[in-house]
Amino acid sequence: MALRVSVDTTFLIDLQRERAAGKHNGSAHRFLSQSPDTELFLSTVVLGEFAAGFDRTDDPIVVSMRERHTLVPVDAEIALTYARVTRELRRRGE
Repeated sequence: MALRVSVDTTFLIDLQRERAAGKHNGSAHRFLSQSPDTELFLSTVVLGEFAAGFDRTDDPIVVSMRERHTLVPVDAEIALTYARVTRELRRRGE
């Protein structure tokens, strides 16, 4: 069974920088290599934040990220789940 992971903008930026530099041993690639069949999910907000770092939203890198990964619209339930997970991670010092 594939690991399903919702990633944040920082992860996407790290992944893209590693790919551009040909560094397949960076932290993002190491995380993905732990479960080769990992399926990445991007919230529509994360895609927007990532795309804001490019001159054009039709940049091939932005298009690739959009096409390769499942987009998840953000609704109230997702926002509140994010809040709970974030609180728990902070409580644990992560």
